[in-house]
Amino acid sequence: MDIKTYLDKTNTIIYNSKINTGQNPICELCYGDGYTRVLIHFDTNKIQKLVNDKTFSDKTKIKHILKLTNCWQLQPIYQNIAFNANNSTTKERTSSFDIELIKMEEEWDAGIGNDFTSDGLNNKNYVISENGSNWYNAKSNIPWIMGNGGISGETNVIATQHFDLGNENIEIDITEEVNSIIFSGQTNFGYMIKFPNLFEQTKTQNLQYVGFITNNSYSIYMPY
Repeated sequence: MDIKTYLDKTNTIIYNSKINTGQNPICELCYGDGYTRVLIHFDTNKIQKLVNDKTFSDKTKIKHILKLTNCWQLQPIYQNIAFNANNSTTKERTSSFDIELIKMEEEWDAGIGNDFTSDGLNNKNYVISENGSNWYNAKSNIPWIMGNGGISGETNVIATQHFDLGNENIEIDITEEVNSIIFSGQTNFGYMIKFPNLFEQTKTQNLQYVGFITNNSYSIYMPY
């Protein structure tokens, strides 16, 4: 039996920025001139109920696969990026890299923001927001306990995935992790998707980019 548990919140947090993008249909991982990290969360209560009512009677046969669809790309290739707002930055799809899936250790809010950068006008841009989670805060005006960027120096990496061409989808086996929530009572604060530290600190001429469709896309490609 295959059952989809959809992500209920996502957000891209931007290095040294208070901008929130929790309602953007795309989560963007970037490095090269600053960098971003992606926060994701899914509710495990549905799975828990299926275990409790014996729909899933044999826990040794339960498997959990995290899936996000790659997209390149729905935004203009030339644009001002929030963490490099004074320069015109060229994005290019990166290739030959790993991503890490990290367990979050505290609660966070998705927020109501959409755009990654202000339009530069004096009038209110209602898709620009600093509420919810961002680089500095887990919730509105509530700083991350674990430090800026949502994690401390010591991180709990659940899994990694290698990308050859850069257009591959995320497909990561997280069976052991989810079962620890269902059967061992571990707290579910969600997860972070990020480049390894070496990539985050790498400077490149063009911003290196990979994007994935979020739960805000309302399409057949919603992550689950």
